[in-house]
Order: sequence, then structure tokens, then C-alpha cells
Amino acid sequence: MRSTCGARSGRCSPTRPPTTSCRAARRSPSSWSSSPLITQAKGDKELIKEATDDSYARKLRELRYAIALEKKHSKDWILERYLNTAYFGDGAYGIQAAAQHFFDVNAKDLDLRQSAMLAGMVQSPGAFDPTENPERSKERRNVVLDRMAELSVIPEQRAERVKKKPLGLDVKQKKRGCVNSTAQFFCEYVVGGSSRTPPSATTPRERWELIENGGLTVTTTIDMDMQEAAENAVESRVFPEESVIGALALVEPGTGEVKALAQSRSLGKGPGQTFLNYTVPKEYGNANGFQPGSTFKTFVLAAAINQGIPLTTTINAPAVRNFDLGEFRTCDGNYQSAEIEDFKNFDNTSHTANLYSGTQNSINTFFIELSKRTGLCEPYRLAERLGVRIGDPDRFMVPSFALGVADASPLEMAEAYASFAARGKHCDSRPVTQIEDNQGNLLKKYEPDCTQELPSAVADAVNDVLEGVINGGFASAQYPGQQAAGKTGTTSDNTAVWFAGYTPNLAGAATVAGVNDAGQPDTLDGKLIGGYYQSTSGSGTAAPIWGRRIQGDRALPARRELRAAVDDRRRRSAQPGAVRLRLLRRERHPDARGPGLRGGQRRVGRLRGRLRAGRLQLAGQRHQLGRGRRGRHLRLHRPRPRPQPRRSRQPGQQRQQRARRPGLTRRGRPGRSAGRAGPAGRLNRSAQLAAYLRGDGGAVGPSLDPRLHEPPSPGPSPSARHPPRRPRPRPPRRPRRSPRG
Repeated sequence: MRSTCGARSGRCSPTRPPTTSCRAARRSPSSWSSSPLITQAKGDKELIKEATDDSYARKLRELRYAIALEKKHSKDWILERYLNTAYFGDGAYGIQAAAQHFFDVNAKDLDLRQSAMLAGMVQSPGAFDPTENPERSKERRNVVLDRMAELSVIPEQRAERVKKKPLGLDVKQKKRGCVNSTAQFFCEYVVGGSSRTPPSATTPRERWELIENGGLTVTTTIDMDMQEAAENAVESRVFPEESVIGALALVEPGTGEVKALAQSRSLGKGPGQTFLNYTVPKEYGNANGFQPGSTFKTFVLAAAINQGIPLTTTINAPAVRNFDLGEFRTCDGNYQSAEIEDFKNFDNTSHTANLYSGTQNSINTFFIELSKRTGLCEPYRLAERLGVRIGDPDRFMVPSFALGVADASPLEMAEAYASFAARGKHCDSRPVTQIEDNQGNLLKKYEPDCTQELPSAVADAVNDVLEGVINGGFASAQYPGQQAAGKTGTTSDNTAVWFAGYTPNLAGAATVAGVNDAGQPDTLDGKLIGGYYQSTSGSGTAAPIWGRRIQGDRALPARRELRAAVDDRRRRSAQPGAVRLRLLRRERHPDARGPGLRGGQRRVGRLRGRLRAGRLQLAGQRHQLGRGRRGRHLRLHRPRPRPQPRRSRQPGQQRQQRARRPGLTRRGRPGRSAGRAGPAGRLNRSAQLAAYLRGDGGAVGPSLDPRLHEPPSPGPSPSARHPPRRPRPRPPRRPRRSPRG
């Protein structure tokens, strides 16, 4: 029996000879495997069987659905929604995505040739995919053009003219996935987090399908300003193609919102790229993390304070000390070991320290002894309650727990230290706030999951101790100009260096770790870091990454106004003659990373001391610092006295003249005569001014004019005391010499 393609249905009919177009359009198992229903079945045999069921029952069922839908909506409404969701092949869902993918134009700008090709692909996107089967796709396009000419939608001559043209493809691969995201590893954390998916998806395969093709709207907690600053902070310290990894995680205390995740290598498989996310735990990023070193000492410190050990407890911490491991207590009794192990301080120095100095100087033998007194169980469990996934207690609940033997990620450490900033309240890391479907319906809302894991008083004491690390300790150079606390960390084999710290509104953990070609931990010795070979430490290598981000580009010392005042300014501000010093120009720290307050404070302190000692040479009321019109300068301020109410004079009463000190003008300022001392030479202006401001009239220096110490005499009258000035006689003119002849 001969058959050909029917004009209306596209199926074969027994009226004409068979054609190539008919054979292409004839349904076959190969075309079934590429149909939209088969694609959506995802290999499910039952769904595939239902989608390929060629029975009258299926046809009647679909007909009933079509009639019910047509009674409720118009054909245009149905067609619009079909075109916006239909699969057009090569990963393009919807007419807009297909137009951009195959022709690099918007759907409204498609011409006749392009529209006909896309309309013909809907029947079997896989079989008519123009990137794999261009001849088939062209034949299918021509069938559509013939049908349009038959229905008088277009003239037949135009249809024939368009059929002679090629497909005219301009395939553009659409950027999809986290590789093209501005926050690559934050995106990976959100997409790969199985606990952050909506409840409607039960299996991992369903979750991925829902995320990839569900049209979800995911609202995250990322702060793009913080993200950009975090990436700049990491990339400025560690270069991508070096055999080290730099990573930084930022968490908001009290909410657990993850604000930024950054690492030195980008997402990909090229040079200087990786698919391992070192900033998050292993279940989200496939990286084991790194040993956090002495940052774990904070958990031992918190456990000791919680047990009532005073902060002033003094412990003898020799440079090297051997400990009997069997004397340490675990959750199940004493540690099962008969070994004697030696622990030593990194500086090979003996100390006698309390909880303040022991933490500030990170003394190893001090904390091993403190762990012995607190036991290993409470610090271990505290670290896990604060978000650190330590793992097997048989491996990691050991006497060296305080030295950071368990692997951890920056996000875990930032989450734990955020609990101290929140006064003992721990909140699980939360990168997502809510998820909506493609219709805007709320699928799930993620509220903060917080618990009080430490008493507030204990957390406050920990904050007080850790504040000394930044304010006077190893990380003093990273002082951000506000309350801040933190702890440095370095592993014993120098595979990683850490710094975990926080301010009241942001906690962060930074690490720089050595890795080999397989991405596994490796030593930092002999590796380039930021383009240089350098010795590594938590304070000198990792802390600057944290410090630069916490300070932020907007909070750099160059933009921070420096002000200094005398110690008793408030007490003396109401007194006549009080002096206030204020540095008016904003000061930039030389390395643009440390606190700019220091240089300004030292400079103002020196000037203050010189003023008190009478050695500050004043030029009128201003002392110029530096050079140029925009130089730094100080101002001396005398608060104006409060205005006194005027008293009305009685008739006939003369106006009382206020006595003035010699050498001062009517308003009480130094006059021109105050700068002359007669035979004694020029006066010291600062000493003169200081004596006047004190109001005691005492001698300040041997060159002070004695007239300043004499009490004002009543005198006959003001005009007699101050006679009018006489003009100085001009010297006689010299005769002009005649020019030589």
C-alpha cells in the first residue's frame, strides 16, 4: 500500500506515493525516545509506556482533556502557554529560549523561515534537532511552509522562495549553571544543599529536576557588596594558579545568614580552577576541609569559663612539657592510653599565664593543661553544638583537641564564632530564606534556627578574652576600628593557617592552606603565596584576609575621620580657657589595612604633650602640620563664655571699664605688643598663651614677660593707662646717586 503525509495531520495516507517527508514524520521508536513526554519520563518505564501507548483509550482520554480545557480557555491562551513550556530540542524549553538558542534573536523578532523551523520541531524535538539533523529539520520546515501556503496564510510563491533558503542557524550556547554566576561557590552551596530543597522533591533526582527545570525563584541571604569585597580580599592574598587555597566565609551573628563565600580559585576545570568548594562542609562542597589549628582553643576556653574556672587562674606553661595521656577525661571515662606525649610552645619559651595572656599568646602547653582540667568531653560537644562537624569521637576526642586536629571548613568556623558574637546564641548557617514556584507560590520559607548554647555571661567572658588577640595580641594590625575579637590558628605541620574573628554584626573565618594536584592538604613550606615565598602564620597570612573584608572598602582608614581630644576635655570644656584638640583631616594608614587611628593618636599625643610643656610654637591660633594648603592642621578652641544678662545702669552712673591684662587686646587675645619682650628678646608664644589659659599668672619660663605676672593696678583712668600711639618718625631719604658717566 502506498502512503504519503496527510496535509492536515502529518500522518501517512494511502492516496499518494511515499515521500521522504512522510518517512521522516512517521512515528518510530527512535522518534519516541526524543519526544517531550519521553524526556519528562526520565527513564521511568511506566511513564514511558503511558507516553507511547497507541490505543483508543489514550486517544479518548486526551480528547476529553482537550475539550475540557478548550471550554475554559481560548485557543490563544492555550497556545501561548504551550509555546512557553514546550521542549524545542538541544536543551531549549519555551519559544523564547529556542529563538535565542538557535537564532540569537527574541521570539518577537523571528522571521518566516525561522518560525517555520521551530514550529515543525515541536512534534519530535530530538528527531528534528537542526544541530544534529539539519537535513531532517529542513524537510520538516518545508512541510510547515507548504501547509501554510495551502491554508493561504502565505502566498505560494513566498513559500517556494523561503524553501530554497538554508536554515540560517546562529546557535548560541546559553550560559547556565553556577560556572556563569557572579558568586560561583555560593551558588554551588545553594544548589547542592540537599537540606535547602523544597519538600515536594523526595529523591535527589527529583530535586535536581526541580531545580533545573522547575522555574523556581530562590531568595538567598547573599550580600553582593560583601561577596565582592570577600573575593577581592582573597584574590589579593592568594593567586589562583598557586599550590595553595585561600578561602573566606562570612556569617551574620544572631540569624545565621551566610553573607559571602569566596575562595582563590574559580569554578571550572582549567588552570587555576577547581570544582571543589573549600568554603563549606564536605557534604556540600566535596572538600574535606583543613585542620583549624589553635582556633579550637576557643572551645576549651569557653568550657573552662562555663565550669567556673576564673579568668585569673595562673598556669605554669613551660616551653616543653610531657603529659600522661591517660589522665585526660573523655565522655566515657579516662582516655585509653598509657603513652607520655610531649607538647611544646611555638616560640620555645616558658610562660606563666592566666586565661587572658594564655589565649592572647596562644600558648600550647597552657591549653593542654587547661584541657586536662576541663576534660575533653565538654569542649568536643560544645564545638559540635556550635556547628563544627568534627566526626568520630574516637579519632578526635584526644588530648591534642585544643590544637585543632579535626578538619573543618571556613563556614563551620564562622558559624561557631558567630555564636560568641551573639552572646552564646547559635544559629545554623542559612543561605536561603524562601523558595517560590514558577507561579510565585511560596513553597517553603526558611526561618532562623537558633538555640542558646552558652550562657550570655560565659560568652561575654570569652569575648573579653578574645578581644585581646586583636587589641594588643598577634592580630593587632587587623583592628577594624570597632569592637572585635578573634583567634589565630596554625597547624603543627604547617599545612594551613587560620584566623576566625568577629565584630558585633559580622563573623568570618579565613584560611590559607596548601594543596597538591589532587586537591588534598599539603604543606605550605616552599610554596608561592601571593607571588612571594614567605613564612606563614595565622596572624600574618590569614588574618589580613579577614581584616581587609571586615574593615571593608568603605571602612578603610582613608575614609575614617580621626579625632583626638585631651583627657579632661569634658571636665574642662565648661571652664573658661579650656583647650580642645581635634585632628581635622582624615588619615590613611600606610598599608591601607591596619587601623589608621594609631598614627593619628601618636601624633596628637605628641602635640598635646608639647602644648602642656609650653614648647608648641603657635602661629596665631593654628599650628600647621605638613605642607601645602591641604595639609593636616590643629585648631585651638576656647569655648565662648555664656552671655551674661545686661544690667541697666542707674541715671548718672558711669559705665565701668573692664580691666585688661597688659599685652592683650580688648577681646582678651594676644596683641602685637605681647610678642615683644624688650631687652629680653622674643617671647615664647605658647608659654604665654598657656599661662593665660591657666589663669594662675605663674611663671612658665625665664623668658616670660614679667608684666604678665603683675596684678592690674587701678590707675587713674583707662585713657591714662593706654595713651594713644604716636606715629613713628620716618627715616630721612637718601640722596639718589647720579649714574656714572
